Amino acid sequence: MHTAMTKDGLCEGCAHPSAAVRPVGPPGPPNPPRSVAVALPHSPTGLSRAVVALLGVVIAVDLYALVADVHLYVLAHGALNDPAADLDRGYLLISVAAGLQMVALAATAVLFIIWLHRVRVNAGVLAPDVLTNGPGWAIGGWFIPVVNLWIPRRIARETWQASKRDPHDGPGHKEPATVLNVWWALWLLTRLLAMVASNAYEDAWHPQDVKDACELLILADTADIAAAAFAILTVRRLTAMQFGRSKAGSPVPALSPKV
Repeated sequence: MHTAMTKDGLCEGCAHPSAAVRPVGPPGPPNPPRSVAVALPHSPTGLSRAVVALLGVVIAVDLYALVADVHLYVLAHGALNDPAADLDRGYLLISVAAGLQMVALAATAVLFIIWLHRVRVNAGVLAPDVLTNGPGWAIGGWFIPVVNLWIPRRIARETWQASKRDPHDGPGHKEPATVLNVWWALWLLTRLLAMVASNAYEDAWHPQDVKDACELLILADTADIAAAAFAILTVRRLTAMQFGRSKAGSPVPALSPKV
């Protein structure tokens, strides 16, 4: 290989040093983030549809219970002026409604807890670093007295955070868990009202006491309808978030260009 020479006997690099050594510019921008596919251990879609359907049944049964509450309230109001009034039909409707509510709640609770456990397991794949409790708490947390007042909500809240498009953007920055928080507040309110109303109803013998108990039953059933509605929104939204993450992939850190 021969090096090109000038007429003065110098090589091109010596005669024109700027042509031989060119300045190196600043490094280019980093490569854009890439996405890698995420294979979830469980698909929550099918189960979420069953949970939503059962929550719809809960709402329907609660509406029936509201009708029974109002019916007994009217009968009790009439009995204040007519001591001979018969309240048995009202008591029967309340009894039927209570039985249907127990069955609907039990069936829905089983599927809901299974669904929550599945999405919590999925969250361990999507963003394990934002989780503080193991997936077993998604089941066991419901059955421990006192602890069940906050652990299920914590599990659901951390699962929500891990399922966001960017799990590390900070709580509430994007995709806030408003529906989840409202659902949990209504759920606690429903349980409190149901306990108070049930005790008042069992101790009611005078028509006025029956009226007062029916007012509490109406409040409890109304709160339960609202809680079930927000539970539907929570299940649908969280399931959609995980489904979207599994389809779109999970972002990985950008690679700096080699210099």
